[in-house]
Amino acid sequence: MAATNSSLSEFCKELADFLEDEINDGGNENRVLVGSPETASESNKDHNLINMFFYRFESSGMYPGGLSTDVLHLRAYCLITPVAIDSSTTEGTDVLGLLGSVIRVFHETPEMVLTIENDPDVEERKVHVQAIFQNLTTEELNQLWSTQQNTSYTPSVLYEFALTPIVPKETTKGSPLVAGAGVEGRSSSDPYESEESDSLVYEAPVSTMTVNPSNPDWSPALCLVYDGACTQNISFMFGSDELNALASVVTWVAADPDKLSELTLYWEVWDEANGSVRSEANPQIDMAETEIDPDNVGTAQTVTINLPSPIEGVAFKSPPSQGNVKQATLFVERDYQKYEGGPTWTTRSNLVLIHLYPDPSS
Repeated sequence: MAATNSSLSEFCKELADFLEDEINDGGNENRVLVGSPETASESNKDHNLINMFFYRFESSGMYPGGLSTDVLHLRAYCLITPVAIDSSTTEGTDVLGLLGSVIRVFHETPEMVLTIENDPDVEERKVHVQAIFQNLTTEELNQLWSTQQNTSYTPSVLYEFALTPIVPKETTKGSPLVAGAGVEGRSSSDPYESEESDSLVYEAPVSTMTVNPSNPDWSPALCLVYDGACTQNISFMFGSDELNALASVVTWVAADPDKLSELTLYWEVWDEANGSVRSEANPQIDMAETEIDPDNVGTAQTVTINLPSPIEGVAFKSPPSQGNVKQATLFVERDYQKYEGGPTWTTRSNLVLIHLYPDPSS
């Protein structure tokens, strides 16, 4: 009977698959296993093996005061041991060759993005993880290998993988973003004694955003164009004429015009019942400039994007079934490779926000 999958087991499997793909990039047939060195030595028949022994997990030391529905993050410590096919003449050099390949991979790619799919009821998520080389003293090596019974010592390396996610069965739905900040003045120190008040909502101006294509790690930038001006958030009241007339939004994107194929535009809609639901925006970006300058909004190369698709049959502009606020954030993700055949990296633009709220008088 198979054991139950979890985000921890899926994380370790994905990490092993990543390492196997990288060391076999040149056509080799080495295998990467997750387990103890003793088990790997007993199963080594036809292929050179690299064994990943996750033997210690520690608290990340971050995110104090989290909820039971929040993702828990751990530091995973893994002893990586090569196991070569038994050969009296080449076993020693084969072991060193495999060990050197492991060190090379994590030196070239110290940060990785893994995709975890551990449960059909838990949404797929991307995990950013860093491989950190750790030193092992002779005493620590002796303690580890003394637990492996009849397995003789083999040169090994220790890596810390941070951070390892433990995903709850039911994750928190999150909370709405701040759509605006303001001040209110009343004629009395007791807010309940005076109905008259003066209030002011402050909206931060959009500053110039520039993309430098000569930097391989450039990130896209984004703003909304509404009423002839650049903005990063818009608020509408449910049922208002302005919202009823809204069918799409006009966006201005800053990116390298020659690499639009690396960009994907996403909506992420939040309400109290469903939490955050992501979907690709439609249509995608087909033009961009390297700079967003609010003073030149009149000549901007803009893209018109449709509003998010209905969720559970409920249109975005309709009030939510729970709570009284609904929000949608729009952002651009860039997936790229720093060199041909290398790992895929992801950067994200700033967020722009559409905030929907109920009639305050109702």
